[in-house]
Amino acid sequence: MNYMNRRERRINISFENLMHLKKIFDDAGIFFWLGDGLLLGLYRDGNMIEHDENDIDCGFWGKDIQKVIDCLPKLNEFFRVRLTRVKSNDGSIVLSLKRNPCVMHVHSHFLEGDVVYKRTAKIYNRAMVFPKKVYENFSTIEWRGVKFNCPSNIELYLETRYGKTWRVKMTKADGWTSYTDKSLNPNYHDDWPK
Repeated sequence: MNYMNRRERRINISFENLMHLKKIFDDAGIFFWLGDGLLLGLYRDGNMIEHDENDIDCGFWGKDIQKVIDCLPKLNEFFRVRLTRVKSNDGSIVLSLKRNPCVMHVHSHFLEGDVVYKRTAKIYNRAMVFPKKVYENFSTIEWRGVKFNCPSNIELYLETRYGKTWRVKMTKADGWTSYTDKSLNPNYHDDWPK
């Protein structure tokens, strides 16, 4: 199988996975949105980022954690599900939903004062922190004829998430490293809350 066929297959599976999540969450009344690399790719490139077509990140509000947990039996019918409870007082969770070769990460988000944050690891003090205004309004972005929720001001979200260079296509081969690289992830905090 050549690269383009493999890429298209992964995109098809990722889209199908997202549609299953959308159906389950919509039926349960859980508001969720697209974020991170998928939103970047859809907005900037009109499709998933090349070499990142097997990874989707979504968010939901922390108030819906119990609703998400209640969806686990339905999610297990389609995905291999891993629920990570972050060691924190806020009850943060991250769902990893895998159907080979693709995975979705679904993060709980919390509003605290003038910021919205999501935990990024099992360690309580790691978080992506956004100004509240990034999440004050939601809109939709279309992918393959289906509308998905996303922050209304996508460019503000992307600049906050990836920095002023978010328009530059970058892969691991180009120097993409990890979440802990502050030059590529300016809203990442190793020590949050301060």
